[in-house]
Amino acid sequence: MKIEAKTQTYQTYIPSRDERDEAKEILAKVRKSKDVLAALGGEAKRNSKKVKKIFHAFEELLKVFASGQDLVIASKGREMTTQEAADFLNVSRPFVVSLIEEGKLPASTVGTHRRLLLDDVLVFREASMRKQRSAIDHLVREAQDLKLGYEE
Repeated sequence: MKIEAKTQTYQTYIPSRDERDEAKEILAKVRKSKDVLAALGGEAKRNSKKVKKIFHAFEELLKVFASGQDLVIASKGREMTTQEAADFLNVSRPFVVSLIEEGKLPASTVGTHRRLLLDDVLVFREASMRKQRSAIDHLVREAQDLKLGYEE
């Protein structure tokens, strides 16, 4: 899934259990041989669906590096500060704090600092995007019904 923000692009890769298991095997082979293609099974397996997905992830990683953009790789159980969550959602930190206070975004407190789970931030982002898409679809339908130049 690819999410466009004002200045950043976030991509989420969620591997299946089989893909995780295979990735563990590949990682062990890469660490041992230092040859990624050989660890993936050589040219013979290069066109397999799982290997293509891994190469696509590598390709995306290299694109980010080549463009000079920042890259963030985080596990889903990772905790985030309110500022990190705000940066990820492309909103202000006070807005994230207000979402927490309104109960719209779960958070825990460590001392006086709030912490959010990346999982919760991802769920919130997806729900927000669904809501935005629905509102846009509704506006387009209304504009079409009113014949405002948005006809199909």
